Amino acid sequence: MLSDTWAYDGRMASDEYNDYTPSAGWDLHCHTVFSDGTKTPTQLVELASSLGLHGVAITDHDTTAGWADAQQAAQSQGFPLLRGSEITAQDDQVSVHMLAYQYDPDDAGIIELFASTRAARVTRAKRMVAHLAKDFPISWDDVLKQAKKGDETTVGRPHMADALVAAGVYRTRSEAFANAISASSEYYIPTPSPTALQVVEVVKEAGE
Repeated sequence: MLSDTWAYDGRMASDEYNDYTPSAGWDLHCHTVFSDGTKTPTQLVELASSLGLHGVAITDHDTTAGWADAQQAAQSQGFPLLRGSEITAQDDQVSVHMLAYQYDPDDAGIIELFASTRAARVTRAKRMVAHLAKDFPISWDDVLKQAKKGDETTVGRPHMADALVAAGVYRTRSEAFANAISASSEYYIPTPSPTALQVVEVVKEAGE
């Protein structure tokens, strides 16, 4: 379907990761406030349209919570949209970030998968924050304040980074990721994840 378009994977909706702003083709990997992005789904669609893109995909971590808002915005503007999610998996002890598109969000397998991965993310995030709190002025409540959609937000390292920025430890999210929030940091804890094969099987079932 996208073979005749140029696809740019640039996390357009996450300002701190934006090393390049696309001006053509599709952006197939965008996060919103429902995970670690900084824009609402409506703002995401509006930005993609204003940049002259051919279309955009909403791919928040382990959730479809932003799909309805994104779809409504896309329909009102007549702008092409792909609905998807980014799912963290493991393949032979290597962390793999998988993108899944256009599946049934009401599929029982998908719902169960996301309930499991989101719960694992929260447990891991709380453990990381406990480690960080030993050396930095940060608490779990501080991290939750950075989750713009409350319980609907998939909480992760970006929210810890934002909490550290709010506390004055770092100037930007990027600076936090280069230091205490880095995957090579002493505070880092991997996210417990399903295998890549498990993810493929669940998404395939949800897409049939």
